Amino acid sequence: MKLTNRLLLRLIKKHLPMSESFNQLPSPIQSFVEACDTAFNDLMAHRSRAEHSLSLVSTELLDKNELIESNKKNIENLLLNILPQDISERVLNGETSIADAIPKAHVMFADISGFTTLTEQMGTQTVVGFLNDVFCLFDDIALQYNAQKIKTIGDCYMVVSGIHNHEHQALEPLIDLSRALIQGFLKKAQDYSIQSELKVGIHSGPIIAGLIGKTVFNYDVWGDTVNIASRMESYGAGNTIHITEHSYNQLCESYQVLFKKNRGLNIIEMPNLVGYLYSVNVSN
Repeated sequence: MKLTNRLLLRLIKKHLPMSESFNQLPSPIQSFVEACDTAFNDLMAHRSRAEHSLSLVSTELLDKNELIESNKKNIENLLLNILPQDISERVLNGETSIADAIPKAHVMFADISGFTTLTEQMGTQTVVGFLNDVFCLFDDIALQYNAQKIKTIGDCYMVVSGIHNHEHQALEPLIDLSRALIQGFLKKAQDYSIQSELKVGIHSGPIIAGLIGKTVFNYDVWGDTVNIASRMESYGAGNTIHITEHSYNQLCESYQVLFKKNRGLNIIEMPNLVGYLYSVNVSN
């Protein structure tokens, strides 16, 4: 017989009197040694299978970890499409109640004039396609000017500047953003052969921002600043940016000269706030 286990063979040679060959050992010892040899081989086979199984499990765990990381990244990207980056990070870190008082922000509303009437003349697919194209363009422009889109309400688009990390931002970029929205809208309207205009209203001041909802997140802003900005848009003219005197006074001189004062229009019914409008037409 030839032993296959070297360790067992070494033990036999060390502790048993072996002269020329294994066959010279007594039969009971030979049987015992053969049984030990078989047991050792079985043990090595089990070890090999265990190592193989462990390798498979390790590979599976690695694959699942990669899947978890991929899903986590997808969730983070989804949250970034819904929430500002600093808010999504707070949600991922476990915050369940988010409410912030932001002392200085600029709120802008943009609304498509007469869109309800237009929908009666356009097919369903055209209405949805047009709005999707317009608001996707607006999203790109908002990102370009570092402003936060808050929401769309029907054919109305709402943006806030100065909300990122609660740092006050200049108003001038929001004016440039508004001009870009109007110019982009007019191009889209021309592509769809639609006769319409975009009204824009802006007001600056303190706001409250927070996250509401449980099954569907909704990041929103509240306060008089929001209400006034909405009124600026509602009472404005098409393809025109309307801002309050409070916002106008925050502009540098090179931007102030773009606006003219509409002395005859007082639409704000709130104390301690001048209700005149400043406007600049950017349709050309």
